[in-house]
Amino acid sequence: MWRRTPDVATNFSLTYASTRDFRQWDVGGRRVNGPLSPETMEMVDAPGVQHGLVNNALLQISRSGEPVLLYTKFVDGQKSGVVAATRMNGAWREQTIVVGKTAVQVSGGGSMPGLPVFRFGETRSNGDMHVSAVIARDQTELLLDPDTLTAKPWRPDVGPNASRARAKLMPDVTLKIPKGMDKATVRKVQVRQNGLDGPIEGELRWFAQGVNQDRPHACTEQAPVACKPPASPLLWVPAPD
Repeated sequence: MWRRTPDVATNFSLTYASTRDFRQWDVGGRRVNGPLSPETMEMVDAPGVQHGLVNNALLQISRSGEPVLLYTKFVDGQKSGVVAATRMNGAWREQTIVVGKTAVQVSGGGSMPGLPVFRFGETRSNGDMHVSAVIARDQTELLLDPDTLTAKPWRPDVGPNASRARAKLMPDVTLKIPKGMDKATVRKVQVRQNGLDGPIEGELRWFAQGVNQDRPHACTEQAPVACKPPASPLLWVPAPD
């Protein structure tokens, strides 16, 4: 992701290159030495500044060996959306797979609340990828064909690998959030057997205050410990057998 200034609103393009040693890079079959620039990399998308492009792109490799990217920008009349991109016949192609109802403001620096959230889930035996996205609290679950970028609503897998692919219902184990923090919530992240799309082994859970664009939280009457919050334990919750 490339930007003009520290303001995320000036993000203007998304590029791609691969490497094995971080010295030489593969760019569309050519070997390129660093440092890299937008001009020396494969151009995935270049919507320009003020188009909602955020530096939170995700990468997954399809069963056919091609890179698949998920990222967010303004789509369909300046609404926040999630876009998938991959290489087809040597050229990058993109497809909007989720469109929000409104545009989420994208400006400033640091961690920002309310941005679109998306992730890759399991990859099924036929190569389809489970994609989960949340825009302005609206959640969408899709199955993405990484070779054609066509998406359809997610359904539980009923094939021979269904028991392996189906998401496990995690135990209802919660952390008690201390009082006096600033918009604190319990966070959690799934841990998969191979780190990407294997069976879910469990979840890590912890509590943390709300994002504040990388600025220190101030203690206030409503949140008296926000400037000196207690440390959270890191809870491991194994998945059921």
